[in-house]
Amino acid sequence: MTFLYILLSIIIVLVILELAMLFFVRHPNVLRKLWRRLQNSMGYLYVQGERKIMHFDESAGQYHPELSYTFKPGKFIFTEREFSNIYFINSLGVRDTEEALTAPEIVIVGDSFALGWG
Repeated sequence: MTFLYILLSIIIVLVILELAMLFFVRHPNVLRKLWRRLQNSMGYLYVQGERKIMHFDESAGQYHPELSYTFKPGKFIFTEREFSNIYFINSLGVRDTEEALTAPEIVIVGDSFALGWG
């Protein structure tokens, strides 16, 4: 009987911790008022497990032997906890129109900030 109480107690504590983490991820303004160490831990958990990366989403990205990935031509919607964006991709797999491939005026090469995600 004692074993069942211990097991039930552990399960209850784990459920409470999971609900607390879910609350903090959904309400970062509350998290900002707590200890820096807790903020850093929640940030780590978000980056390692909660956050989706659009390049690895099968509906958006595809493998490229030289570039490691490109986007699939067409459009896709990428939704995260903080935002939802529509991305239009040309036949080269980059964010631009087909017309821009014939006479590009400005070319931007960069990381997630150049992509518009970051």
